[in-house]
Amino acid sequence: MTQADECHRGYSAKETGTWQYVLDYFDAVKIGLTVTPAAHTLALFKNKVFSYCTEQAVLDGYLVDYDAVKIKSDVHVNGAFLKEGELVGEIDTETGAEQLDNLEDEREFAASEIEEKITAPDSTKKIIRAFKNILTCMKKNTGGSLKR
Repeated sequence: MTQADECHRGYSAKETGTWQYVLDYFDAVKIGLTVTPAAHTLALFKNKVFSYCTEQAVLDGYLVDYDAVKIKSDVHVNGAFLKEGELVGEIDTETGAEQLDNLEDEREFAASEIEEKITAPDSTKKIIRAFKNILTCMKKNTGGSLKR
């Protein structure tokens, strides 16, 4: 038996080919485990044998119910444009040290690149403040408890 946990992870065409090669390498039953199945998951593992939806897990007491919260962040929707000469910080991923420098050329980052190629600390702080305000209101409305 070959078992793959988190088998829903996204893969590029090359990675899917490698993943398929690894699965096919073993002459065994293939079992993929995921709580968030995707179309490519079924393409690799074929038959879904068990499904357990979020709503049922909440009703059974295994998950807590949730309310979706929409917080608008311009930089996360529109991306970012940095001007020449703007002060930017670069974080060394090994030491965590920040090196400040002036940007030599203007740079544009698509929304999909935010938090992948650059961070937007002001936007992140805005999201955290908005989330805190929502929690404060919920706590106030429930008499100090966030339980439903």
